[in-house]
Amino acid sequence: MNKNDEIKAIYDALQDEESRFIFGRRILYSLTQDETYIRDIVNRIPEVRWLKAEIMRSHENFVFGAGGYGKVVRQLAPSYWKGILDNDNRKWGGDCDGVPIFSPDTILQHPDARVFLAVRRFGKKYHLEIAKQLEEMGVDSARVIRVDRDVIERLEQKQYFDLPALSHDAEETFVDAGSYDGMTSVRFAEWAGQYRKIFAFEPEQTFHKKCEATLQYLSADRAAAFPFGTWKESGELRFTKDGIECGHVDDGGEIRVPVTSIDEACRGERITYIKMDVEGAELETLVGAQQTIRAYHPKLAICLYHKPQDIVDLPAYVLELDSTYQFYIRHYGLEQCETILYAI
Repeated sequence: MNKNDEIKAIYDALQDEESRFIFGRRILYSLTQDETYIRDIVNRIPEVRWLKAEIMRSHENFVFGAGGYGKVVRQLAPSYWKGILDNDNRKWGGDCDGVPIFSPDTILQHPDARVFLAVRRFGKKYHLEIAKQLEEMGVDSARVIRVDRDVIERLEQKQYFDLPALSHDAEETFVDAGSYDGMTSVRFAEWAGQYRKIFAFEPEQTFHKKCEATLQYLSADRAAAFPFGTWKESGELRFTKDGIECGHVDDGGEIRVPVTSIDEACRGERITYIKMDVEGAELETLVGAQQTIRAYHPKLAICLYHKPQDIVDLPAYVLELDSTYQFYIRHYGLEQCETILYAI
């Protein structure tokens, strides 16, 4: 099947207008890398529409954070910003896209202005530190909009489980491929209510330990964390880290990662739901789960954004395994990450 036929087959399997819209925009983004197409997707998210409405209530707005995340927030309503606040004094007096950068205490000269906290630091601790910094400066918390809490965390809570077409029963068995800290498995347990088992796979040692600790809150005989990545077969791969929390397969990488296939690790288990966020190894993970998928037709939630070709290659391969799957696509982030393919 050529690419045009694959795209048509995927389009025909998409079940609603939102999925078809995101699919079209993501293909255009993959071809051009023009972020306008991602903004078209992001601007349709209810939480983002709320954030944009909050920004447009006043022109007396500051965004806290001169980095890329602050830029994303500013782009929601470009003409509504008084300035940017940042703790890095090397940036004071400069600008980002024509918006001036100030020290945080500048906010004290604008008693009616609001601050949109938009800093790209992983974890809640840094956001809480900034919120506390503003509070200690005398800035009323009612004037601080925390994008991490009011938008990002809400989207994270919804991701993988908010689609109305998803159903569950007491016999659910969940595979969490790329489990990170285990919180997706916890959200699965909350969503399902009753379930049989959880198999969580996380190869990075620090996050595997976090995952193990998280899963201790669930029934010990029904939730297991494995220190492996998922792949098309068992073995060892080399990885290169991308920043603090991410990485990718790299034959020249210095990090050695043990991997297994879902078919091998979960042999004999009736898997009902597989989630994949495996840093660009989604296709290989699907190959390693083909027996499970053909035998049990599990629900699938697959990240579609790690590689430009994923938007076509991943759903096309799912249809190759089982042509009866129906597709939905949803987006859960402010940038190009967090586009999810649901196959039901």
